[in-house]
Amino acid sequence: IATMKQQQQQGDSTVKLRTVAEITATNGLPPCSPPPRPVARVFGNGLLGYLRPRIQSICVNLYPTNPHAVNDILCKGINRDSLDPGAINVMISGSKLPPPRTMNELVNANFGSAESEGCPVVREGTWKGPLLVAQGMLDPLNDAKSRASMLGDMRAGVTVSPINGGHCPHDELPQDVALAMTQWLYNKNDEGGVLEEEMTAFQVDTTPPSQVSSN
Repeated sequence: IATMKQQQQQGDSTVKLRTVAEITATNGLPPCSPPPRPVARVFGNGLLGYLRPRIQSICVNLYPTNPHAVNDILCKGINRDSLDPGAINVMISGSKLPPPRTMNELVNANFGSAESEGCPVVREGTWKGPLLVAQGMLDPLNDAKSRASMLGDMRAGVTVSPINGGHCPHDELPQDVALAMTQWLYNKNDEGGVLEEEMTAFQVDTTPPSQVSSN
């Protein structure tokens, strides 16, 4: 899922894995060496300038089964955010931030960096309980099928619900995601799952905010 730092034990071929949390807590991150700020700003502004006129076409590509969800509210909202004075700083931060904590570590997987034998801080900010992943199987930004398979194999308690959508299934197909969540919650509460008629009758209000009366 993510790059992990490895240490080889002295006199032994056994490899010990350290989590990003451990490396950060023990001041083990390499020195920060971002590109010069003027260079980063030029690159960031250039990228924003390239993306802004393509917001709609990019979003349509990310919503393959429901392109009608890509409306003016969504596109104008993204464009407005990109014009915020701090937007360029978000772009620049990508060249400065340390590596993120791995998915293995965050959900306490049964392998990889989650099995580190390091300092206690490794267990802070992690989740061992039940987890539902509503994965858009048509996500063009990654190999969604392999990703779903890896997430499901991480440990017991991780449930992957494949959604016939793209990168943002919760927005593209909100009813499908809501049904997956409802089914999962019913199962976790040992209530035997959602009956077929209940699933059929279940409705989600997807009316755009612009069409909802203020009264």
